[in-house]
Amino acid sequence: ELLRGADEAFPRLLADIDSATTSCDMEFYVWSDGGRADEVGEALIRAVKRKVRCRLLVDQIGSSTFLKGKMSKRLADAGVELSVALP
Repeated sequence: ELLRGADEAFPRLLADIDSATTSCDMEFYVWSDGGRADEVGEALIRAVKRKVRCRLLVDQIGSSTFLKGKMSKRLADAGVELSVALP
């Protein structure tokens, strides 16, 4: 299904994460702290607490600020498997 922009995509993404029962694997080129991205991070943390295996792959260049920020540390501390592409 084609979703028209972030206003349609983010609620669906959050619902998918919140309904995950086994695993949640995600890949992003750009991830920045703040806004809707923080909502995705919180959903991943909730999923890990439900014993869902969550893996997040982000690009070193596109997500460099995120990798130095608070949310990446919170995700890692919560148990989200955070990997960097092309370090």
